[in-house]
Amino acid sequence: IDSLEDITHSCCTMEFENRRESYYWLLDELRIFKPNVWEYGRLNIESNVLSKRKLKQLVMEKYVSGWDDPRLLTINGLRRRGFTA
Repeated sequence: IDSLEDITHSCCTMEFENRRESYYWLLDELRIFKPNVWEYGRLNIESNVLSKRKLKQLVMEKYVSGWDDPRLLTINGLRRRGFTA
């Protein structure tokens, strides 16, 4: 549970939207913090890989130098490109 890990904001795909009510019910019953949850639809950016499964394959097979390779659209990759949070 995000709340137990001190996560204040959580992003998840739309498929979890119908589970939010039971998730909040559980947090209320346990009397623990309810993080903010945002649902989003699938994001597609042409000529880029965003699938975690495919990114992992690129990293594991050494096609890229790691999760922070600037060619990847990961948070660490974007930071290495010079973007700030």
